[in-house]
Amino acid sequence: MMLKPGGRVLGRYRVEALLGKGAMGQVFRGLHEHLDLPVAIKVLHVASTPDILSRFEREAKLMARVRHPNAVAVQDYGFLEDGSPCLVMEFLNGESLDERLRRIGAMPWHDGLRLAQGLLAGLGALHAAGVLHRDLKPSNVVLSGDPEVPKLIDFGIARPTDAEDSRITRTGVLVGTPAYMAPEQLLCTALDARCDLYSLGLILYEALSGALPFPSDTMASVMRRLKEDVPAPVARPGLPQIPAPVADAVQAACRTDVDKRPATACELSDLLRQAAMGGPAHGIPAGTTVTDETSPSWEEAADLAAVPLARAASRSTGQTTADTAWDRIQSGGPMAEGRRYLIAARLPPSRIKNRDERRWLADLIQGHGRAFTLGAHLWFAIQGAPEDPLAARRRAMGIQKELRARYADTAKVRATLVDANFALTGAALVGGVPLPGPLQDLITALNG
Repeated sequence: MMLKPGGRVLGRYRVEALLGKGAMGQVFRGLHEHLDLPVAIKVLHVASTPDILSRFEREAKLMARVRHPNAVAVQDYGFLEDGSPCLVMEFLNGESLDERLRRIGAMPWHDGLRLAQGLLAGLGALHAAGVLHRDLKPSNVVLSGDPEVPKLIDFGIARPTDAEDSRITRTGVLVGTPAYMAPEQLLCTALDARCDLYSLGLILYEALSGALPFPSDTMASVMRRLKEDVPAPVARPGLPQIPAPVADAVQAACRTDVDKRPATACELSDLLRQAAMGGPAHGIPAGTTVTDETSPSWEEAADLAAVPLARAASRSTGQTTADTAWDRIQSGGPMAEGRRYLIAARLPPSRIKNRDERRWLADLIQGHGRAFTLGAHLWFAIQGAPEDPLAARRRAMGIQKELRARYADTAKVRATLVDANFALTGAALVGGVPLPGPLQDLITALNG
Protein backbone atom coordinates (compact mmCIF):
# COMPACT_ATOMS: atom_id res chain seq x y z
CA MET A 1 0.00 0.00 0.00
CA MET A 2 1.47 3.35 -1.05
CA LEU A 3 0.89 6.01 1.60
CA LYS A 4 0.42 9.57 0.46
CA PRO A 5 0.59 12.91 2.31
CA GLY A 6 -2.77 13.63 3.91
CA GLY A 7 -3.66 9.95 4.32
CA ARG A 8 -4.41 8.40 7.69
CA VAL A 9 -2.79 5.43 9.39
CA LEU A 10 -4.35 3.33 12.16
CA GLY A 11 -7.19 5.83 12.37
CA ARG A 12 -5.29 8.59 14.20
CA TYR A 13 -2.00 9.37 12.45
CA ARG A 14 -1.91 11.72 9.47
CA VAL A 15 0.85 11.10 6.92
CA GLU A 16 2.83 14.26 6.15
CA ALA A 17 5.91 13.35 4.08
CA LEU A 18 8.11 10.49 2.96
CA LEU A 19 11.38 10.45 4.92
CA GLY A 20 13.05 7.48 3.25
CA LYS A 21 12.52 4.15 1.55
CA GLY A 22 14.34 0.90 0.96
CA ALA A 23 13.87 -2.56 -0.41
CA MET A 24 11.76 -3.68 2.56
CA GLY A 25 9.62 -0.63 3.25
CA GLN A 26 9.24 3.10 3.81
CA VAL A 27 9.43 5.62 6.64
CA PHE A 28 7.12 8.63 6.80
CA ARG A 29 6.82 11.67 8.98
CA GLY A 30 3.36 11.85 10.47
CA LEU A 31 1.27 13.61 13.07
CA HIS A 32 -0.86 12.20 15.88
CA GLU A 33 -4.10 14.02 15.09
CA HIS A 34 -5.46 14.03 18.64
CA LEU A 35 -2.27 14.95 20.49
CA ASP A 36 -0.71 17.09 17.72
CA LEU A 37 2.62 15.27 18.15
CA PRO A 38 5.04 14.45 15.31
CA VAL A 39 5.71 10.74 14.79
CA ALA A 40 7.72 8.49 12.48
CA ILE A 41 5.70 5.82 10.67
CA LYS A 42 7.61 2.76 9.50
CA VAL A 43 5.72 0.59 6.98
CA LEU A 44 6.89 -2.79 5.75
CA HIS A 45 5.97 -4.07 2.28
CA VAL A 46 3.20 -6.63 2.55
CA ALA A 47 5.09 -8.90 0.13
CA SER A 48 8.04 -9.23 2.54
CA THR A 49 9.17 -12.72 3.49
CA PRO A 50 7.80 -14.38 6.65
CA ASP A 51 11.23 -14.00 8.30
CA ILE A 52 11.27 -10.25 7.67
CA LEU A 53 7.68 -9.87 8.86
CA SER A 54 8.41 -11.73 12.09
CA ARG A 55 11.55 -9.64 12.63
CA PHE A 56 9.53 -6.44 12.16
CA GLU A 57 6.91 -7.54 14.68
CA ARG A 58 9.66 -8.57 17.08
CA GLU A 59 11.22 -5.11 16.75
CA ALA A 60 7.93 -3.52 17.78
CA LYS A 61 7.55 -5.79 20.80
CA LEU A 62 11.11 -5.33 22.00
CA MET A 63 11.03 -1.55 21.54
CA ALA A 64 7.78 -1.42 23.52
CA ARG A 65 9.65 -2.91 26.50
CA VAL A 66 12.00 0.07 26.72
CA ARG A 67 11.07 3.53 27.97
CA HIS A 68 14.19 5.65 28.28
CA PRO A 69 15.29 9.12 27.07
CA ASN A 70 18.26 7.57 25.23
CA ALA A 71 16.25 5.02 23.24
CA VAL A 72 13.66 5.76 20.59
CA ALA A 73 10.14 5.10 21.88
CA VAL A 74 7.59 2.97 20.05
CA GLN A 75 4.08 4.39 20.28
CA ASP A 76 1.87 2.08 18.25
CA TYR A 77 1.76 -0.99 16.05
CA GLY A 78 -0.82 -2.34 13.65
CA PHE A 79 -1.66 -3.21 10.05
CA LEU A 80 -2.77 -1.20 7.04
CA GLU A 81 -5.77 -2.13 4.93
CA ASP A 82 -3.65 -4.31 2.62
CA GLY A 83 -2.08 -6.15 5.55
CA SER A 84 1.22 -4.24 5.61
CA PRO A 85 2.56 -4.00 9.18
CA CYS A 86 3.05 -0.49 10.49
CA LEU A 87 5.20 0.71 13.40
CA VAL A 88 4.69 4.21 14.86
CA MET A 89 7.65 5.68 16.73
CA GLU A 90 8.87 8.84 18.36
CA PHE A 91 9.96 11.32 15.68
CA LEU A 92 13.63 12.26 16.04
CA ASN A 93 14.64 15.61 14.61
CA GLY A 94 18.39 15.43 14.25
CA GLU A 95 21.25 13.69 12.47
CA SER A 96 22.78 10.29 12.90
CA LEU A 97 26.15 9.94 14.60
CA ASP A 98 27.42 8.52 11.31
CA GLU A 99 26.45 11.76 9.54
CA ARG A 100 27.98 13.83 12.33
CA LEU A 101 31.31 12.02 12.20
CA ARG A 102 31.41 12.26 8.40
CA ARG A 103 30.89 16.00 8.79
CA ILE A 104 33.31 16.77 11.65
CA GLY A 105 35.73 13.83 11.46
CA ALA A 106 36.05 13.30 15.21
CA MET A 107 35.06 14.97 18.45
CA PRO A 108 36.96 16.09 21.59
CA TRP A 109 37.30 13.31 24.12
CA HIS A 110 35.06 15.00 26.70
CA ASP A 111 32.26 15.28 24.12
CA GLY A 112 32.80 11.63 23.25
CA LEU A 113 32.41 10.66 26.91
CA ARG A 114 29.15 12.60 27.19
CA LEU A 115 27.93 10.75 24.10
CA ALA A 116 29.00 7.40 25.52
CA GLN A 117 27.37 8.03 28.90
CA GLY A 118 24.04 8.79 27.23
CA LEU A 119 24.24 5.69 25.06
CA LEU A 120 25.22 3.54 28.03
CA ALA A 121 22.21 4.81 29.95
CA GLY A 122 19.95 3.77 27.07
CA LEU A 123 21.79 0.49 26.64
CA GLY A 124 21.42 -0.24 30.34
CA ALA A 125 17.65 0.25 29.98
CA LEU A 126 17.60 -2.18 27.04
CA HIS A 127 19.51 -4.80 28.96
CA ALA A 128 17.37 -4.30 32.06
CA ALA A 129 14.33 -4.94 29.86
CA GLY A 130 15.93 -8.19 28.70
CA VAL A 131 16.96 -6.98 25.23
CA LEU A 132 20.28 -7.18 23.36
CA HIS A 133 20.60 -4.64 20.54
CA ARG A 134 23.30 -6.54 18.56
CA ASP A 135 23.65 -3.90 15.84
CA LEU A 136 25.12 -0.86 17.54
CA LYS A 137 26.86 1.43 15.04
CA PRO A 138 26.97 5.17 14.35
CA SER A 139 24.09 5.02 11.87
CA ASN A 140 21.90 3.53 14.61
CA VAL A 141 22.49 6.49 16.91
CA VAL A 142 20.56 9.72 16.34
CA LEU A 143 21.56 13.02 17.96
CA SER A 144 18.22 14.69 18.55
CA GLY A 145 16.84 17.76 20.32
CA ASP A 146 18.35 20.92 21.80
CA PRO A 147 20.28 20.26 23.93
CA GLU A 148 21.18 17.17 21.94
CA VAL A 149 20.40 13.74 23.33
CA PRO A 150 21.86 10.58 21.75
CA LYS A 151 19.15 8.01 20.97
CA LEU A 152 19.51 4.34 20.15
CA ILE A 153 17.40 3.29 17.17
CA ASP A 154 16.75 0.29 14.91
CA PHE A 155 16.05 -2.78 17.01
CA GLY A 156 15.44 -4.83 13.88
CA ILE A 157 17.86 -7.62 14.86
CA ALA A 158 17.58 -7.15 18.61
CA ARG A 159 16.74 -10.26 20.58
CA PRO A 160 15.61 -11.16 24.08
CA THR A 161 18.37 -12.09 26.50
CA ASP A 162 16.31 -15.03 27.77
CA ALA A 163 15.14 -18.06 25.85
CA GLU A 164 11.53 -16.99 25.37
CA ASP A 165 11.79 -17.48 21.61
CA SER A 166 14.53 -19.79 20.40
CA ARG A 167 13.52 -19.12 16.79
CA ILE A 168 14.81 -15.53 16.93
CA THR A 169 18.51 -16.26 16.57
CA ARG A 170 20.31 -19.55 16.28
CA THR A 171 23.90 -20.13 17.28
CA GLY A 172 25.93 -20.28 14.08
CA VAL A 173 23.96 -17.52 12.29
CA LEU A 174 25.84 -14.26 11.68
CA VAL A 175 23.63 -11.16 12.07
CA GLY A 176 24.67 -7.54 12.47
CA THR A 177 27.27 -5.21 10.95
CA PRO A 178 30.68 -6.95 10.91
CA ALA A 179 32.74 -3.76 11.30
CA TYR A 180 31.18 -3.17 14.75
CA MET A 181 30.65 -6.76 15.88
CA ALA A 182 32.20 -8.26 18.97
CA PRO A 183 34.47 -11.26 18.38
CA GLU A 184 31.86 -13.63 19.78
CA GLN A 185 29.36 -12.28 17.24
CA LEU A 186 31.81 -12.89 14.42
CA LEU A 187 32.24 -16.45 15.70
CA CYS A 188 28.45 -16.92 15.96
CA THR A 189 28.68 -18.12 19.57
CA ALA A 190 26.47 -17.37 22.57
CA LEU A 191 25.98 -13.67 23.33
CA ASP A 192 25.26 -11.53 26.36
CA ALA A 193 25.26 -7.81 27.17
CA ARG A 194 29.02 -7.59 26.69
CA CYS A 195 28.67 -7.88 22.91
CA ASP A 196 26.79 -4.54 22.92
CA LEU A 197 29.45 -3.00 25.18
CA TYR A 198 32.15 -4.03 22.69
CA SER A 199 30.25 -2.38 19.84
CA LEU A 200 29.77 0.76 21.91
CA GLY A 201 33.50 0.78 22.65
CA LEU A 202 34.20 0.76 18.91
CA ILE A 203 31.71 3.61 18.41
CA LEU A 204 33.51 5.64 21.08
CA TYR A 205 36.88 4.74 19.55
CA GLU A 206 35.72 6.05 16.18
CA ALA A 207 34.18 9.18 17.69
CA LEU A 208 37.44 10.08 19.46
CA SER A 209 39.95 9.14 16.74
CA GLY A 210 37.92 9.57 13.55
CA ALA A 211 38.41 5.98 12.39
CA LEU A 212 37.89 2.40 13.48
CA PRO A 213 40.96 0.63 14.92
CA PHE A 214 41.07 -1.76 11.94
CA PRO A 215 39.57 0.44 9.21
CA SER A 216 39.95 -1.83 6.18
CA ASP A 217 36.68 -3.06 4.67
CA THR A 218 38.06 -6.54 4.07
CA MET A 219 36.88 -9.49 6.13
CA ALA A 220 40.53 -10.22 6.95
CA SER A 221 40.75 -6.86 8.73
CA VAL A 222 37.53 -7.50 10.60
CA MET A 223 38.77 -10.92 11.68
CA ARG A 224 41.89 -9.38 13.22
CA ARG A 225 39.68 -8.55 16.17
CA LEU A 226 39.39 -12.26 16.94
CA LYS A 227 43.04 -12.24 18.04
CA GLU A 228 44.08 -8.62 18.61
CA ASP A 229 42.92 -6.10 21.18
CA VAL A 230 42.40 -2.65 19.71
CA PRO A 231 45.24 -0.11 20.04
CA ALA A 232 44.80 3.02 22.13
CA PRO A 233 42.72 5.71 20.36
CA VAL A 234 44.66 8.83 19.33
CA ALA A 235 42.99 12.20 18.87
CA ARG A 236 43.09 13.89 15.50
CA PRO A 237 45.40 16.92 15.09
CA GLY A 238 43.80 20.03 16.54
CA LEU A 239 41.77 18.16 19.16
CA PRO A 240 42.73 17.78 22.85
CA GLN A 241 44.95 14.81 23.59
CA ILE A 242 43.01 11.82 24.92
CA PRO A 243 44.03 11.21 28.56
CA ALA A 244 45.59 7.80 29.11
CA PRO A 245 42.89 6.64 31.58
CA VAL A 246 40.21 7.43 28.97
CA ALA A 247 42.09 5.53 26.27
CA ASP A 248 42.50 2.60 28.68
CA ALA A 249 38.76 2.56 29.37
CA VAL A 250 37.96 2.47 25.64
CA GLN A 251 40.37 -0.43 25.20
CA ALA A 252 38.82 -2.24 28.17
CA ALA A 253 35.42 -2.13 26.47
CA CYS A 254 36.97 -3.66 23.34
CA ARG A 255 38.86 -6.57 24.87
CA THR A 256 38.89 -9.64 22.64
CA ASP A 257 38.44 -11.81 25.72
CA VAL A 258 34.83 -11.22 26.73
CA ASP A 259 35.60 -11.99 30.38
CA LYS A 260 38.03 -9.06 30.53
CA ARG A 261 35.42 -6.50 29.48
CA PRO A 262 33.10 -4.60 31.84
CA ALA A 263 30.14 -6.87 32.56
CA THR A 264 27.34 -4.30 32.39
CA ALA A 265 26.54 -0.91 30.90
CA CYS A 266 26.62 0.55 34.41
CA GLU A 267 30.09 -0.89 35.01
CA LEU A 268 31.44 0.59 31.77
CA SER A 269 29.78 3.93 32.57
CA ASP A 270 31.51 3.97 35.96
CA LEU A 271 34.82 3.05 34.33
CA LEU A 272 34.56 5.96 31.88
CA ARG A 273 33.57 8.32 34.68
CA GLN A 274 36.55 7.25 36.75
CA ALA A 275 38.80 7.71 33.72
CA ALA A 276 37.53 11.25 33.19
CA MET A 277 38.21 12.01 36.85
CA GLY A 278 41.64 10.40 36.80
CA GLY A 279 40.81 8.28 39.87
CA PRO A 280 38.10 6.35 41.71
CA ALA A 281 34.56 7.60 41.23
CA HIS A 282 32.73 9.53 43.95
CA GLY A 283 29.03 9.88 44.54
CA ILE A 284 27.36 11.89 41.79
CA PRO A 285 24.61 14.34 42.78
CA ALA A 286 21.35 13.26 41.16
CA GLY A 287 20.44 15.30 38.11
CA THR A 288 23.75 17.18 37.92
CA THR A 289 24.65 18.04 34.33
CA VAL A 290 27.34 20.62 33.63
CA THR A 291 28.01 21.69 30.06
CA ASP A 292 31.20 23.54 29.13
CA GLU A 293 30.50 26.63 27.02
CA THR A 294 34.11 27.80 27.04
CA SER A 295 35.58 29.90 24.32
CA PRO A 296 38.30 27.59 22.86
CA SER A 297 40.98 30.31 22.86
CA TRP A 298 41.02 30.33 26.65
CA GLU A 299 42.23 26.75 27.07
CA GLU A 300 45.97 27.47 27.00
CA ALA A 301 45.92 30.00 29.84
CA ALA A 302 43.33 28.47 32.14
CA ASP A 303 44.06 26.75 35.41
CA LEU A 304 40.63 25.16 35.03
CA ALA A 305 41.63 23.04 32.05
CA ALA A 306 40.30 19.50 32.17
CA VAL A 307 43.77 17.91 32.07
CA PRO A 308 44.50 17.85 35.85
CA LEU A 309 41.36 15.82 36.49
CA ALA A 310 42.54 14.17 39.68
CA ARG A 311 43.04 17.43 41.59
CA ALA A 312 40.55 17.71 44.43
CA ALA A 313 38.04 20.55 44.46
CA SER A 314 38.87 23.16 47.10
CA ARG A 315 36.32 25.04 49.15
CA SER A 316 37.52 28.60 49.05
CA THR A 317 37.02 31.01 51.92
CA GLY A 318 36.26 33.80 49.46
CA GLN A 319 33.39 36.02 50.54
CA THR A 320 30.12 35.53 48.70
CA THR A 321 28.59 38.89 47.91
CA ALA A 322 25.37 40.25 46.55
CA ASP A 323 25.52 43.10 44.04
CA THR A 324 25.65 45.77 46.74
CA ALA A 325 28.43 44.13 48.76
CA TRP A 326 31.41 44.68 46.48
CA ASP A 327 32.62 47.57 48.61
CA ARG A 328 33.31 45.11 51.45
CA ILE A 329 36.09 43.53 49.38
CA GLN A 330 39.28 45.38 50.20
CA SER A 331 42.60 45.48 48.37
CA GLY A 332 44.76 44.88 51.44
CA GLY A 333 45.62 41.81 53.48
CA PRO A 334 45.27 38.32 51.98
CA MET A 335 43.26 39.71 49.10
CA ALA A 336 46.40 41.30 47.69
CA GLU A 337 47.63 37.84 46.71
CA GLY A 338 45.22 37.84 43.78
CA ARG A 339 41.66 36.76 43.26
CA ARG A 340 39.35 35.41 40.58
CA TYR A 341 35.79 36.38 39.94
CA LEU A 342 33.08 33.76 40.20
CA ILE A 343 29.70 34.74 38.75
CA ALA A 344 26.47 32.77 38.69
CA ALA A 345 23.24 33.74 36.96
CA ARG A 346 19.76 32.25 36.81
CA LEU A 347 18.53 32.79 33.25
CA PRO A 348 15.31 31.95 31.39
CA PRO A 349 15.43 28.31 30.17
CA SER A 350 14.63 29.42 26.62
CA ARG A 351 17.85 31.44 26.58
CA ILE A 352 19.96 28.63 28.01
CA LYS A 353 18.70 26.23 25.32
CA ASN A 354 19.46 28.63 22.47
CA ARG A 355 22.86 27.91 20.89
CA ASP A 356 23.41 31.49 19.74
CA GLU A 357 22.65 32.69 23.25
CA ARG A 358 25.14 30.24 24.74
CA ARG A 359 27.75 31.48 22.29
CA TRP A 360 27.04 35.06 23.37
CA LEU A 361 27.56 34.01 26.98
CA ALA A 362 30.86 32.33 26.11
CA ASP A 363 32.02 35.39 24.16
CA LEU A 364 31.17 37.57 27.15
CA ILE A 365 34.16 36.23 29.06
CA GLN A 366 36.34 35.27 26.10
CA GLY A 367 40.06 35.60 26.74
CA HIS A 368 39.95 35.75 30.53
CA GLY A 369 37.40 33.28 31.81
CA ARG A 370 35.47 30.09 31.27
CA ALA A 371 31.69 29.70 31.14
CA PHE A 372 29.40 26.78 31.87
CA THR A 373 25.70 26.01 31.84
CA LEU A 374 24.23 23.95 34.67
CA GLY A 375 20.90 22.26 34.03
CA ALA A 376 18.02 24.22 32.51
CA HIS A 377 18.40 27.59 34.27
CA LEU A 378 21.88 28.27 35.60
CA TRP A 379 24.98 29.74 33.99
CA PHE A 380 28.26 30.49 35.70
CA ALA A 381 31.64 31.91 34.76
CA ILE A 382 35.03 31.68 36.42
CA GLN A 383 38.08 33.85 35.78
CA GLY A 384 41.17 32.03 34.57
CA ALA A 385 44.41 33.60 35.76
CA PRO A 386 44.06 35.45 39.10
CA GLU A 387 44.72 39.18 39.19
CA ASP A 388 44.55 42.14 41.53
CA PRO A 389 41.23 41.89 43.43
CA LEU A 390 40.09 45.33 42.29
CA ALA A 391 40.76 44.40 38.67
CA ALA A 392 38.89 41.12 39.14
CA ARG A 393 36.04 43.06 40.70
CA ARG A 394 35.90 45.47 37.75
CA ARG A 395 35.74 42.57 35.30
CA ALA A 396 32.95 40.93 37.27
CA MET A 397 30.95 44.14 37.49
CA GLY A 398 31.32 44.63 33.74
CA ILE A 399 29.98 41.14 33.08
CA GLN A 400 27.07 41.70 35.45
CA LYS A 401 26.25 44.95 33.66
CA GLU A 402 26.20 43.17 30.28
CA LEU A 403 23.97 40.41 31.66
CA ARG A 404 21.47 42.91 33.05
CA ALA A 405 21.44 44.90 29.84
CA ARG A 406 20.61 41.78 27.85
CA TYR A 407 18.22 39.99 30.22
CA ALA A 408 16.80 42.84 32.36
CA ASP A 409 14.70 41.53 35.27
CA THR A 410 14.37 38.04 33.77
CA ALA A 411 17.78 37.16 35.24
CA LYS A 412 19.21 36.95 38.76
CA VAL A 413 22.96 37.47 39.11
CA ARG A 414 25.33 36.92 42.03
CA ALA A 415 29.13 37.22 42.26
CA THR A 416 32.04 36.62 44.60
CA LEU A 417 35.83 36.75 44.57
CA VAL A 418 37.62 33.47 45.27
CA ASP A 419 41.16 32.52 46.20
CA ALA A 420 43.90 32.38 43.57
CA ASN A 421 44.11 28.59 44.05
CA PHE A 422 40.37 28.06 43.59
CA ALA A 423 39.78 25.07 41.28
CA LEU A 424 36.81 23.67 39.43
CA THR A 425 38.04 20.17 38.67
CA GLY A 426 37.18 17.76 35.92
CA ALA A 427 35.61 15.54 38.61
CA ALA A 428 33.15 18.29 39.48
CA LEU A 429 32.37 18.92 35.81
CA VAL A 430 31.35 15.31 35.20
CA GLY A 431 29.41 15.13 38.47
CA GLY A 432 31.95 12.97 40.29
CA VAL A 433 32.20 15.34 43.28
CA PRO A 434 30.05 18.25 44.42
CA LEU A 435 30.61 21.65 42.90
CA PRO A 436 33.00 23.85 44.95
CA GLY A 437 31.54 25.54 48.02
CA PRO A 438 31.55 29.17 46.78
CA LEU A 439 29.70 28.15 43.63
CA GLN A 440 27.21 26.09 45.62
CA ASP A 441 26.63 29.15 47.82
CA LEU A 442 25.92 31.37 44.80
CA ILE A 443 23.52 28.84 43.33
CA THR A 444 21.72 28.55 46.66
CA ALA A 445 21.33 32.32 46.75
CA LEU A 446 19.96 32.37 43.20
CA ASN A 447 17.45 29.64 43.96
CA GLY A 448 16.37 31.19 47.25
